[in-house]
Amino acid sequence: HLKIMCERAMRRRILSYEPDVVVSVHPLMCNVPALACKKIEKKTGRHLPMFTVVTDLGSAHCLWFANTVDKVYVASEACANLARQRGKVPDDKIIKIGLPIRNDFAVHATAMGNDRGAEKAVAYRMGLRESLSLNCTNKDHRVVLVMGGGEGCGALGKIVDALYVELLNRNVEATVVVICGRNAALKSSIDTRDWDSVLDNYTKAKAAGGGQSWLDIGVVDGCGGKYVRLDSGGDAGSSASASLAIKGCIMPSIPSAGCIETKVTKQIRRILSNTTLENALSSALPASETPSEAVSDGDSAAGAGDYDESVEDVAAKGDANEGRATTAAAALASIESPKAVAAPAEDADDGPIGHVSVLGLGFVTNMAEYMVAADVLVSKAGPGTIAEAASVSLPVMLTSFLPGQEEGNVDFVVDNGFGAFVSDSDPMGVAEVVASWLLDTKKMKELSQAASVCGAPNAAAEIVKSIGEETLKWRETNRKNDILREEKRTAGGDTDDTIGDGQRIGSSLKRLYYSFSNLSGVEAEKSKEVTEIVGS
Repeated sequence: HLKIMCERAMRRRILSYEPDVVVSVHPLMCNVPALACKKIEKKTGRHLPMFTVVTDLGSAHCLWFANTVDKVYVASEACANLARQRGKVPDDKIIKIGLPIRNDFAVHATAMGNDRGAEKAVAYRMGLRESLSLNCTNKDHRVVLVMGGGEGCGALGKIVDALYVELLNRNVEATVVVICGRNAALKSSIDTRDWDSVLDNYTKAKAAGGGQSWLDIGVVDGCGGKYVRLDSGGDAGSSASASLAIKGCIMPSIPSAGCIETKVTKQIRRILSNTTLENALSSALPASETPSEAVSDGDSAAGAGDYDESVEDVAAKGDANEGRATTAAAALASIESPKAVAAPAEDADDGPIGHVSVLGLGFVTNMAEYMVAADVLVSKAGPGTIAEAASVSLPVMLTSFLPGQEEGNVDFVVDNGFGAFVSDSDPMGVAEVVASWLLDTKKMKELSQAASVCGAPNAAAEIVKSIGEETLKWRETNRKNDILREEKRTAGGDTDDTIGDGQRIGSSLKRLYYSFSNLSGVEAEKSKEVTEIVGS
């Protein structure tokens, strides 16, 4: 119906610009403009090249892919496969090149290099921290960048509270930078927050066995999301699938909450979406015990109190490289006793000994500088944000996504090994995983290197160069064709156009000849001379 209702108007609009090239960056502006370009080409005799730049990362709508365009630029193999399967786009038209992002990221990525831990990169990052007035030029001081898009969406306030408490208790010297965007209320709340009161509320809640009640966590009604995917652990690029029934509910892949959003299932999902925790727990369950039995036992055992067994303690129980089903069972078994994977290393009575500061910012335009200065990004699963982080080798903790549209972006991060997903309905889970990363130098290096492999800081320039080269070729071809057509119209040789004109003239003369032939008598005699001329 889009082609029927919109194509003619689209064609008129395109013709009004007399363009040399058409570039689409929206799924609704692919198939209809592609048809319009073909009709323009047929009418004018000049090829009008059209290119599609897919601005989704891990998944994409089928309307992105029109197989009549000249080239389709995609950022991932997942989108390339969708182009082949849904759009029937031939391989020679698909170019995997990365997601276009601002040039600032390419500038900083070049200056920093691919290895964040290299001496040159560290010096560059410390210089940026100083220029941003972060007051943390010590390379051992950690910076956590928290953001929720331009509108500051998501449970950012609760996540920041959880990060503050967890980093303090884990003795992590850190600065939490919160990009509030246009959310003025959030920025005001961050600026005026009594952090001693936040810590006091946590301490009281923990002593009372209240878990995360101090964060006023609410329960989201309903089960949503995609029900199959449990995690994407293992080496970068590997993935598998499994499903798990828990008391009549099906474990959602990575999405949020719902009828199974309990303390136990939050812990399961956090473990299954994080390769570090998954590998540490992958063999905790005896082979003879079934997942359903483990859930039953775990529910009763995890009813109160926080967990306090470390990752190292659990990892010592067995090999860390089990399959998907074993991983799910191991995660369930780990909840069999009230022990947490990421509990504070020191005793709670000793009090926190770290130093954490929180900086709230509004809408910023120098995001590249903050990402280079940071050690970890905590954000929603926007494709642009993920691509920007990967371009500067920044590990990513994802906390939310738009169902369908952004779900594949979570897979992109987790499958490629440069981040994890923990729902923003579990702020303490987010904080625990981030803190565990910051305390593990080896893990941070692995995450950063994996991000670097996926990063494409120069994608925008490369896409523009490719489109420009193709456009110039077609422009030159069209110019030559225009010259040839003009020569055919003006020359008297046996060209195709001349032959066509001669045939038309001949038909007219033939009709005139027959009209003279029908004359008789004096009229025919008078016209004899004309008849002879026409007949010849």
